[in-house]
Amino acid sequence: MEAVRVRLGSLVEWAVAALFLVASVGVASLAMRELRATASASPPVPAFSAAAPAGLTDRAVSVQHLLLSEGKEVRVGSTLSAVVATLGRSAETGEERADIGPLGERVTRFYDYAGTRFALVFEPVQGQSRVTAIYIQ
Repeated sequence: MEAVRVRLGSLVEWAVAALFLVASVGVASLAMRELRATASASPPVPAFSAAAPAGLTDRAVSVQHLLLSEGKEVRVGSTLSAVVATLGRSAETGEERADIGPLGERVTRFYDYAGTRFALVFEPVQGQSRVTAIYIQ
């Protein structure tokens, strides 16, 4: 009887050790997946509660994502080059205003694309000019 207890006790210890090992590998794989997802994500664009740039109408509405015709879209965080590639230079109305924002000099450009008038605010974020606000007029 004593021999059976010793063997069962040993078997239980091995089973607990194996479960601990499986759980450790599972946690490590979840942590690695999270690290990979964080590293591949685009850098976050800070949100600001600064006053709206000059030149906007009182009826302008701020949005995070602007869906346009033909499936084109502009999002907060897009770079200037991505906006130009998406909309082209013909969408710009020529109006452009510069002022000082929370990150330094910001530029507000006005656009008219397929009947939609909107303004994009570009600020320097991590060495690139990025959209930090979108206003529909």
